[in-house]
Amino acid sequence: MKFFTFLFAGFYFILPLAAEAKKPVYAATYQKAKKLYEKKKYNEARTLFSAVKDMAKNDKSYYVIYDYRIGICYYGEGNYEKAIEHLKIYLGAASLPKSWPTKKQVRKLIKKAKNEMKRISNVKDKDKLAQRRKSMEQKIEKHKEMGEQYYDKEKYNLAKNQYYSAYTLTKKFEGQTRNYYYYAYKIAKCYEKMKNLKMAIRYYKKYMGIGGGHNKLKSMHYGWPSRAKIRSLINHYENLLKKENASNVSYSNNYNKVISQADKLASQGKFEKAAVKYEQAKKISLRQNNYSRLIDYMIGSAWQRAGKPRKAIKAYKIYLKAKYISSGWPHTGEVSGRIRMLKQNLDRGYAFSGSSKGKGKGSQSDDQDDDFRGHGKNNYGSGPIKDDIDSETKWFNSWWFYTAVGVATLLVIGVTFSGGIYSPAFSTYSTDPAAPANGHELFRF
Repeated sequence: MKFFTFLFAGFYFILPLAAEAKKPVYAATYQKAKKLYEKKKYNEARTLFSAVKDMAKNDKSYYVIYDYRIGICYYGEGNYEKAIEHLKIYLGAASLPKSWPTKKQVRKLIKKAKNEMKRISNVKDKDKLAQRRKSMEQKIEKHKEMGEQYYDKEKYNLAKNQYYSAYTLTKKFEGQTRNYYYYAYKIAKCYEKMKNLKMAIRYYKKYMGIGGGHNKLKSMHYGWPSRAKIRSLINHYENLLKKENASNVSYSNNYNKVISQADKLASQGKFEKAAVKYEQAKKISLRQNNYSRLIDYMIGSAWQRAGKPRKAIKAYKIYLKAKYISSGWPHTGEVSGRIRMLKQNLDRGYAFSGSSKGKGKGSQSDDQDDDFRGHGKNNYGSGPIKDDIDSETKWFNSWWFYTAVGVATLLVIGVTFSGGIYSPAFSTYSTDPAAPANGHELFRF
């Protein structure tokens, strides 16, 4: 009887321990993770569910329910892409217990996650587009401000570049149609100021909506020039160009011969004679009614290199009176710069081209003159002129020049106060001063 009593008591205590032993070691972690999920602590819960999944794989007790739990945690965090990844693993199970979520429920959750992803993507795209538009509008406004500053300072080429940058940016966004026409008009004004009528006409036509790439405006903005005014301006400039083209007929053999002689003299460094020949060619062109102010630039360039600044200035000023500057001609800003430089040199008392010993031949620095006739009509930049200015004034800005002036000044002061300059040849002072008082010695400077 006692035996059966002990046996029954043994089963009573041993069976619960055996049942407890069958529970996985991660059971407590799994329950803790579920409680965290219920408290909406999705990140902490997912971390524990992931740990449970790893431990279950190690002891070969893995169930797809662990991926389901990880998936709904990711959904709660807003990471819908990872949520769908783990929920699809759950759907891959061949069969599911009745107490677990059905596949239909999980598919519905996946669809919901995809819709959330699409909504977020659309919001991000809109925000990105809005930021890009705002950045572009700021750039356009910056170019506009810089263009207006340069235009007010009469730096028309720089202003044109700024307006053109704004003009090209307006093409890339909707709602910029009016600005597109505004910048076309401003570019045309810059070309007009630069006397490049061909390009001015081109952008005035864009302003009018002719071949501009945008639809024609129904009405011009308040304060803008009317179409009638711009159309009249275009017609006027086109007539000027026709007259210019008509005057650019082939010159007579006599004219061409004189120009050829002038070019040859210039290439030999005989710039004064070349200038005289160019002036002769100008007279011929006036008689033949095909005169172009370009010849005045050639005359001015030859006189400048011949060391005749006043004649060069006179010729350059005539060139600047041209109604427009054709493409390939020297820029008005460059010629104005030459005039200023030559006037400054005259004020300092010497000519730009060198000393009078080289009269009619020019200096060595003139060999690199930027005369466009010697380098092709589109290659006449202003770089060499700046180099000539630097070579002329470099000594004036050097430290040793001012040091020498200082020493010379001290010598003059010393001589003045010492009473004269000692001359070793006569062993007396050149001013023959009175003898010093007794007991005193005359100090010699």
